[in-house]
Amino acid sequence: LDFPRAGTVGVAAPAVDFRETDKAYLVTAELPGLEKADVSVSIDDGVLLIAGEKRSDHDEKTEHRHISERRFGEFQRAFSLPGDVDETAIKATFEKGVLSLTLPRIERAATAKRIDIK
Repeated sequence: LDFPRAGTVGVAAPAVDFRETDKAYLVTAELPGLEKADVSVSIDDGVLLIAGEKRSDHDEKTEHRHISERRFGEFQRAFSLPGDVDETAIKATFEKGVLSLTLPRIERAATAKRIDIK
């Protein structure tokens, strides 16, 4: 299975896993600290786009930061999908900071065809 990346943008781009079964592709994205309302998922012309924003909960005007290793800001992850994804039946859930997508596969008839030589 090859999911070529169409692009990754942003400082808080999530780690993503892709798995494959006979009936579906399973996508899991880690989005710690985010709520469902902070994330969007879309498909356009065979490209899966996961986007959102992780906001800082600190007030820069009243606090003095000594160490800051956490990342904040907008992000996007885009992946080109295989041609056998049923884009009309994709399901998404969000629980405990993990986005899970199920991308059902379309069953395809055998495409091999004999060509008569004339």
